[in-house]
Amino acid sequence: MKGTSLIYLFVILWALVFAGSILMTLNIDGPRNIDTGFKRLDVLVRGQLLALLLALAAAVGGFFVRGLPRRHKLTALAPLGLTLIGVLSIVLFAMFFPRETVETEPPLTTKPVTSAPAETLDTQD
Repeated sequence: MKGTSLIYLFVILWALVFAGSILMTLNIDGPRNIDTGFKRLDVLVRGQLLALLLALAAAVGGFFVRGLPRRHKLTALAPLGLTLIGVLSIVLFAMFFPRETVETEPPLTTKPVTSAPAETLDTQD
């Protein structure tokens, strides 16, 4: 397999895994609770980590294959660059548009129960 074919294979696999992890996350059904949210997050993070590894492999391959034209090297760096731009945009969005917190009432304080009230005790002999 030629070096350019290997790089393009990594780039295509990166694109498939990147988009596939998002689509797989959207297809997880279940009740709208925390368990479903964690399952979606788990699938998304695992898919994106695999996509990052493929992007790194493409970038490293672009520099280790000898005699590649500059456009092939830039093609090999494209997945890593797009991934970093995506992460950076999410971080910047979170920094400049923080979620508004909702004011809640302080929790009610309760005293520990030391004994049952006298009227609830069974006094039958």
